[in-house]
Amino acid sequence: MGEEYTTSNMKKLIFGTIIGLFAAASVASAAPLTQGQIDAVLGLLRSFGVEDSVIANVQSSLTGKPPSPSPSPSPSPVAWCHSFNVNLKFGDSGEAGGVSVGEDISALFKILSKEGLLDYDRVVRSGSPGTSLRATTFTEDVASAVTAFQEKYRSEILTPNGLTHGTGYVGPATRKKLNQLYGCGVAVKPPTPVSCTEDAKQCPDGSYVGRIAPSCQFAPCPTSDAYIKSLTKDGSMLIVGWVRSDVDGTALAGVKVSSSGGSSVFTNQDGYFEFSFPIQGYKDLPCIGTVATIMFVKDGYRTEKQINTSIWSGGDWILKISLKPGNGEFVRDWRPHQCYGL
Repeated sequence: MGEEYTTSNMKKLIFGTIIGLFAAASVASAAPLTQGQIDAVLGLLRSFGVEDSVIANVQSSLTGKPPSPSPSPSPSPVAWCHSFNVNLKFGDSGEAGGVSVGEDISALFKILSKEGLLDYDRVVRSGSPGTSLRATTFTEDVASAVTAFQEKYRSEILTPNGLTHGTGYVGPATRKKLNQLYGCGVAVKPPTPVSCTEDAKQCPDGSYVGRIAPSCQFAPCPTSDAYIKSLTKDGSMLIVGWVRSDVDGTALAGVKVSSSGGSSVFTNQDGYFEFSFPIQGYKDLPCIGTVATIMFVKDGYRTEKQINTSIWSGGDWILKISLKPGNGEFVRDWRPHQCYGL
């Protein structure tokens, strides 16, 4: 029986004829095909729907050049990430407590800028003549941006800890959210929900607070303006606040809170303290006024010393302090902050 000429067979016949004619013409003339002739052959092949790989091989045969390799696909860009493993606070720079934190602070700058909470160029490149603020120092601008970040994700950072306003301190809850959004590690399995008893505690201002997970300790008592005002008095300075562990955020009882003038108090079981002392006898400094040194001391924890703390008659400070386990002391000097905005 004769062969049936299908469309596919016809294409093969025409394709073979085209190549044979041009090959014969090339041999007969003892000269390579012109570029125009090569383009004509390739155009005819394309018109018959010949695969690109075949066309590439024909072009290679006619020109004597190897076919061009297909371009490799560009690698997909790798998403930037950073994992936060240590707590950060105002004043940290380069190394804090024997741990290098410069990279963490630099990453924090980048994240806060991504979140629209920090003007990177203004903070890093601004400063008085001859100085340069670098993105490895936890400045007041960073603390303010961290506060805004905490309040942006209030339900995940502040509310579970009984807080209504950000603190500017990058502790466990804030690091958890930062790592959730920008961390490099695998997703951490959420902890098993903890149920706390429903008893309540009455606060000095008459309000009540309940217990909060995971430690089931009572939430900090609110410090309303009216309550603070009721504690202040002329000729004295008032400092109230809480002291917690830098490791897990639990309240630290029995922390000695003292001033350089000799007055002192101790935190209660909730880590809370109210400290009022007369301002007479403290030194004065230019651009700040009267200053005192406030110390937080507890066995087994690094002492925190806040020097050049501004005090004034009828004044008040509300502090949230985190102490690191260990020895030695951490010194925070408020003079550069008060005088130079650093």
